[in-house]
Amino acid sequence: RDSGVSSLIADVADADLEMAMSTDGGIRLDVIGEFSVLRVVNLLRQFLGQKDVPFPTDRQLRECAEVMVAAREDARPSLKWSLFEFRRHKGCMYLLRSLPAIEELNIPLKGKDPIAFAGGVLTMELVEGRGIVIGDNLELRPRQGGESIGLQQSRTLKNIFQERDIPDWLRSRLPLVFENEVLVAVPGISSWNTDGVYAERLKPVTGESGWVFTFDIKDRF
Repeated sequence: RDSGVSSLIADVADADLEMAMSTDGGIRLDVIGEFSVLRVVNLLRQFLGQKDVPFPTDRQLRECAEVMVAAREDARPSLKWSLFEFRRHKGCMYLLRSLPAIEELNIPLKGKDPIAFAGGVLTMELVEGRGIVIGDNLELRPRQGGESIGLQQSRTLKNIFQERDIPDWLRSRLPLVFENEVLVAVPGISSWNTDGVYAERLKPVTGESGWVFTFDIKDRF
């Protein structure tokens, strides 16, 4: 009888998970918000089992099921265990790899080879009509807070990140491109399909090519 009950629980969790999955691999909070805590816990177990990821403790899973759904919209609840974590973003919760600590390094940008940065890799590509036309005195820096970039008018990174729905766990990891102490580019993030942000005064004119910066990071598991 126990095996039959276990099989039924697994079948329900499979069906719940299929209903709750978003197109980009997240678990939709509006769906699991209709479930009991125990049902959400079983769904999370099924999800982690499919990913072949070790389980947190029962208590952690229960707290995660309660907090992820109940926390207010602007909160940033998370569950960390082993080398993984659950975080919330735009109405979904995502399974993430724990990323390495961010080194407070300024890196001269010389040459066009990929550069490892904060757990990801920055690449740059020359594209006609996009990006920026740049000189030689370039540097990559981590975010410190309070930065702004010259678009049609000066805009703070905080506002830009909010408008573009950049996940909060990536906002401090994005390598910022400075030219002569001035922020000129914020790379796009390939895994979240976000485009880069570039200083208006350095954008290429018609027929001219500019450098496009992309940050590749495997944050979602």
